[in-house]
Amino acid sequence: MYWESPDKQKYVIAAKGSPEAIADLCHLDQEKNKELTASIERMADNGLRVLGVAKAYFRKTDLPDVQHDFTFEFVGLIGFIDPVRPTVPPAIKEAYGAGSGLL
Repeated sequence: MYWESPDKQKYVIAAKGSPEAIADLCHLDQEKNKELTASIERMADNGLRVLGVAKAYFRKTDLPDVQHDFTFEFVGLIGFIDPVRPTVPPAIKEAYGAGSGLL
């Protein structure tokens, strides 16, 4: 997604996705990736679904050819609860019992 800045001189582009993909877009170094991985693991261990968020700026005249060529700045991680739908446990039970005749 992108938005035009209030001064009409540049655009702001936003990216969200798996933390690993966002880290790659931001060209994080090894140390920052290590810190990020630790944060992701802590959040996931608490049952959260984790997304990464980044932003970049560009002018109309210097639009890169591919997303990876933007100069993204890592904004942070978003953790949210993504509860299991009620239909999932019975579906898993059915999948495990498939072929065994033990439903």
